[in-house]
This record gives sequence, structure tokens and C-alpha cells, in this order.
Amino acid sequence: MIVVTGGTGLVGAHLLYELLCAGATTIRALYRKSKNTSLLEKIFQTYNPNALPLIQKIEWVQADILDVPALERALQGVDFLYHCAGMVSFDDSDAQLLYQNNVEGTANIVNIALYRGVKKLCYVSTIATFSAKEGTEVTEQTPQELSVANDKAYALSKYSAEMEVWRGVQEGLPAIVVYPSVVVGVGVEQHSAMNIQKLCRSRYITQGGTGFVAAQDVAHAMRLLMESFVENQGFILSGENLSYQQFFEYLSESHPKLPKKKMLSTNALRWLSCADAFLSFFGKKRQLSPKMVQTLQSVSSYNGEKITHTLPFTYTPIQEVLKRLVL
Repeated sequence: MIVVTGGTGLVGAHLLYELLCAGATTIRALYRKSKNTSLLEKIFQTYNPNALPLIQKIEWVQADILDVPALERALQGVDFLYHCAGMVSFDDSDAQLLYQNNVEGTANIVNIALYRGVKKLCYVSTIATFSAKEGTEVTEQTPQELSVANDKAYALSKYSAEMEVWRGVQEGLPAIVVYPSVVVGVGVEQHSAMNIQKLCRSRYITQGGTGFVAAQDVAHAMRLLMESFVENQGFILSGENLSYQQFFEYLSESHPKLPKKKMLSTNALRWLSCADAFLSFFGKKRQLSPKMVQTLQSVSSYNGEKITHTLPFTYTPIQEVLKRLVL
């Protein structure tokens, strides 16, 4: 039995598609409040509409990762567990919610996995847990020091959640941790963490850059790692390092009607941050904190080659991924 938490999210939905197309027959997907399969259906329609009937093979179970009794029932009989569920927020005012969902939720997953004798766990972390410095390339050996450039509350919650996984490893739970960079794929157009449609409507870009990876590559890597003899290791999943300008130039190549971008100066970005702070006094949620301003201007580079040296695996060019987006 394979169990996937967060099956209605971007990575989780791509993972379900990957598992079903690879021939998995017993899959249980957990959802928190409502079973919304629209993203999964969209992924199937885009990649392989003939495989759409495979969705019927999924056993959907309602179980919040913070609800221990429900989670214990949902994980009964599980052999391989993919933990994709979690909260994404770059607002430090959500620190408590981030801790509950990411840290406490993962601790519950690990504890029950140990109790149920799970054969292997795959946890989806993030490159935000690494300390990226301009001029250096982040690898799995880079210290996980949360710098001011990180979205601290989110990065800290994911790092602390990862520590729960490694604690489980010490107690006998075989596990894999993956660190995706910015995930791009079908469904990202209106994703809460990276709303491509909203970003495309803006006429401005900043000077920074980061790593990008295809959602289907993340899912494929997770399945290969779980089916391999590799365990108790972490893998950065990042296909290409691009400036934000390069990223939107790639988008424009496949979507020529998108508005042209102008580079936003440092002073203009700081002014917008001040305006954002002023509006927050009237109840508007902050979107451009000083840390976010620094992140938007910094250039981070990530090396995702470890998995290509470990398993037969290649990354999909980001240009090919962007062609599938509907904007």
C-alpha cells in the first residue's frame, strides 16, 4: 500500500499521476477538508488524457495530519509513505500555523510511520532550508543555516520538520528527503505560493534569480528514490538556475502575448516595501517584507546533480515545461 499526504497539492497531484502511470495499483491519498481532484484531472488531461480513468484507482481518505486518531486509521496497512502535505506562507505572522502544520504534522507522520512499521518514507522539504550565498552553489553539503535572506518562519518550520524525519531515521525508519527548488508545472498558473498568472500580469521584474525544477521531475525523482535501495539521504532537486529575467523571457517565447517586463530598481523596490508596510497598519497582509525584498534581488544557485549520479535520471528543460502552461 502506498499512501500520499497532500495529494490535492501541486507536488502531491503530480506524484499521484507519476505513481498511477507507473503501474501502482493500491494508492491511498489523504485530504484535509475537501476532496478536490480538479488539479489531478487537469494534469491527466494535459499529459495523457487516455490515462484519466486511472484516477478511479485512488482511495481517498479524509485525515488531517494534526488529527492523530484519524491519521492512525488512514495509515493502517501502509508500506511506502510520501509526505507532501504542508503549509506554505512567506508571512512571518503565520509562524504559529506554520509550526503546527509543518512540524507537529510531520512529527505525527513520523511517529505513526514508526508504529505502523512503514518500509520507507519520502519527505518533501525545500531549498529554503539551505543558506544560499551569492557566488556559491548550494549542494547537499551546504550548511542549513537560516539566513536573513530566507523567509524565516517558513524555512524554519520546514527545517524543524526535517529534523523530525531524521529523528525517525535514528529510531529505525528508512527515509528520503528531497529539496525541490521553485517547482514549475501544470497547476502552478494559479498556485498560492507562485501564482504565475498574477506574476505575468505585472510589468516588472527584479534583478534576482534562483533554481527551477519541473513538477513532473520532482514526482519522478521521488518514485525512483523510493523504489531504489537508496535511503537515509537528502537530494536537492533543481534542473536549472535562471535569473527572473531569463525565466520570463522563456515564458514569453511560448506565450508571446504576455506583456514585456521592465527591471525594477532597488530604490523602487524599497519604496514599494515601505508602502506595503504602511498598508499593513490598515489590515492588509504584508507581501513585500524587507526579507522578501532581499530575496527578490539576490541570485541563488543550486546544484541538483546528485540524483543524476545516483540513479538513471535526467531533468526536463524548463522551456519545455513552460510551454504546457495555460496563461
